[in-house]
Formats: sequence, structure tokens, C-alpha cells
Amino acid sequence: MDAVESTLAFADLAITMFDDASFNVSFYANFSAEMAASAGVGPSDVTITAIMSGSVKVDSTVYFRSEEESDSEDAAAFMSKLNDNPAEIFTSEEFQSYGEITSEQVELKQVDITTPASPPPPSPPPHTSSSENEDGTDSTVLIISIIGIPLGFPT
Repeated sequence: MDAVESTLAFADLAITMFDDASFNVSFYANFSAEMAASAGVGPSDVTITAIMSGSVKVDSTVYFRSEEESDSEDAAAFMSKLNDNPAEIFTSEEFQSYGEITSEQVELKQVDITTPASPPPPSPPPHTSSSENEDGTDSTVLIISIIGIPLGFPT
């Protein structure tokens, strides 16, 4: 499968913005959505692998999951778009406010992703027996045994 790995820099975006949980979630979702739309893949095919300071640099991977030759061509075209003008990928106002967008590293790779084996079925719950009768009373029987030991008392 083909994958395009990239590092994009957002000149006017401060790393401290990611301290805000809602901004962080929104950025991840919007970045993935815009990269996916431009690449012609689903948002789940975009993985942000790191966000670093230095303006803000975002490492990501876009997976082209089909084995068809057209997907290799799509991956190469997307890589060219990232190299030539990454700003055209991010069309929303949100990303326009982050200043100049540049690509620092873009690579087309062949990756092998295997689907993990299915986990074993869950174990059945431990067998427990109830000592409760239909009327809700407890039917547990307690057996006490008293063993008499002669203590030398006269008879």
C-alpha cells in the first residue's frame, strides 16, 4: 500500500494553542478532514504522528489503502500537491489564519499494514451457584460437628 508521509509547518500557529483541549480536538479533526479530502481518501486514512514547535510542525501519514495502480498515481499526485503548494490543501478559514503553510519533508513510501488477528472470544463468567430459594430465603446448610475428647473426668 502507498503512503505519503509529510511534515507541514504553519508559520503563525503557536504550539501553546494545543494546550486548549477543544482546540486540540478541533485541529486534529479538521487537519485530517482537509488532508483526506485533498487526497481522495477517508479521514481515518490520515494519521497525525507528531505535532512539534518551531512555528507548528505537523507530521502526518496519508494511507492509500487500495492495491490498484490508480491509487499509486493518486498518492504521487497528492505528494506533488504537498511539495508544490500545501496551502491549497487547507481551504478553510481556520487554516488560513495559521499563516504560511510550507512542506518541509514529503515522501512516498510503500507500507505493509497487516490487520491484527481477532482476539479470542471472552471467557464465560465463572459458574456460581445460588443458595437462594424461590421465596428469597437462604437454603445454605451449615454443619457443625463437635467432637468430644475425654478429658479425664471421673465417671
